[in-house]
Amino acid sequence: RDPSARLRTLQVSSWLEGGAGFVTAVRVIEGTGPVLRRRTRQLASSLEREIADAGLRVFTRTVLAADLPAGVQAVVQAHGLGSVRPNPVAFGLDDLGAADRTDGRRIGEVLQECARFSMNVLVIHSNDQGWTQLDDIQAARRRICVLWSEDHLGQLMTLLAWLCTRSDEWDRSVLEVVVPMSASEPEREQGVRRLLEDARIEADVLAIDDTPGAMQARLDDATMVFLPLRIRRLEPLGPFDTPIARLDLSHPVTVLV
Repeated sequence: RDPSARLRTLQVSSWLEGGAGFVTAVRVIEGTGPVLRRRTRQLASSLEREIADAGLRVFTRTVLAADLPAGVQAVVQAHGLGSVRPNPVAFGLDDLGAADRTDGRRIGEVLQECARFSMNVLVIHSNDQGWTQLDDIQAARRRICVLWSEDHLGQLMTLLAWLCTRSDEWDRSVLEVVVPMSASEPEREQGVRRLLEDARIEADVLAIDDTPGAMQARLDDATMVFLPLRIRRLEPLGPFDTPIARLDLSHPVTVLV
């Protein structure tokens, strides 16, 4: 809804494809009828101009649907070319209709529908203050932190973070994988190291206590943070089952996966 927030979401999405894919900006217009159909065509042209003026290599689609969940369902099923289908699908947190981050069930409904159609889901957050802060951080001082999660989610987050380092804005940054550990699982850190070595991904691996305080202390000064996202009973939850509305999103860029 907000052009500056939209462009931030698209810029981060372009970093995530790492020069190896493509990004399509999709705007969903909610409603029906001839007036909105005409309005949709106008907004489609406006979105194309907006992307061109920003200099982003992004395709555009504008979709008219009864509501946001219906529009998202249509896009994730139909968009693509032949066997080439987009994955993941990325949302700006505010563009989910939750600028105040209180409408958790609406967010959860949209994200869960995407997951049901076998899509990986990203929620991107960066406000005006964070974006300004990002511009002020020298490339060599930027730090990308991944909060490791067991299962394929940790691998996906690390892959996305590594793809970011293929862009000019992040090619000198440090990639750090933070592994929460309890005293009963000392082998987890070594397992992550071996996994990254096998994938030929250069990253610092750091073990921390499996507590919210230890996590926050380590991530505090990161430039970009990748966090695991879960959806339970339509409630989007971050690390330690924290509702998305109560997460600390003070980093310049946060990507929930």
